[in-house]
Amino acid sequence: MKKLLTLAALVGTAAMSFGQGQISWNNTAGTLISVNGASMSPSTSPATTYNFGLFIAPDGTAAPTGVNDANWQFVGAYAVNSTAAAGAGRLTNPGTATIAGYGIGTTVAFIIRGWQSTTGAGDWAAALPGLTAVGTSALGNALLGGGAIPLPITFGTGAGQVGGFNITPTTIVPEPSSMVLAGLGAASLLLFRRRK
Repeated sequence: MKKLLTLAALVGTAAMSFGQGQISWNNTAGTLISVNGASMSPSTSPATTYNFGLFIAPDGTAAPTGVNDANWQFVGAYAVNSTAAAGAGRLTNPGTATIAGYGIGTTVAFIIRGWQSTTGAGDWAAALPGLTAVGTSALGNALLGGGAIPLPITFGTGAGQVGGFNITPTTIVPEPSSMVLAGLGAASLLLFRRRK
């Protein structure tokens, strides 16, 4: 009997180590998301859709330095803003995300991003080149759940949880090559004008 219990415990431990951890990322009335400092109200922008994604990093990772920070892994969990009159600033039931590469009982750092894009709106990698607005939550951390471990909730006021955040228009910074081309164009115009 003792051998059987030991074997069952080992199988359970092995299953937990290979199982994928999960996290719940529904926001609440106390953790609403705003756009440009104003309520994300369907009455002010009824046709505007913002996409949201969950990003994970090993516990202790510093907050991202930009939208392309390689330390942060997008986990493929998407949501959009609610367009219901009573749902301004709420996500449309994103539910539970399964985190590949992180087992049940692992503590991870996480952020939530909201964005609007002219390219591939519902796909983070495709949306990056055309971002017109973006916002990032504060840095949170959570013990991933699954099985007997309850699922952590990302949004809230508790330890490791994040509150609502603001989405703002992006500032497009020209690439150095574009700036050089613009400078050469301006110089040639001046030179051409002087010759006349």
